[in-house]
Amino acid sequence: MKWTEAYEHSGWTIVVPVKLIHAIGAKGAILVAQLFYWSGKQQSEEGWIYKTQLDLERKRASRDTNKTNALGS
Repeated sequence: MKWTEAYEHSGWTIVVPVKLIHAIGAKGAILVAQLFYWSGKQQSEEGWIYKTQLDLERKRASRDTNKTNALGS
């Protein structure tokens, strides 16, 4: 399986190729992996990928709630 296919079917997991981490560092590799994930899902006709601060805060709150529920806390 290609890493691109694994990435597309990974769900909530962020798949970051180890070679990319070694090449550009962990933070850069995560950013590139996220850009790859969002490519094709953008809402901008020009192809820009963006999230508003409110979108990011909602996503963070949702993840925190899911973690709490999963842990039974």
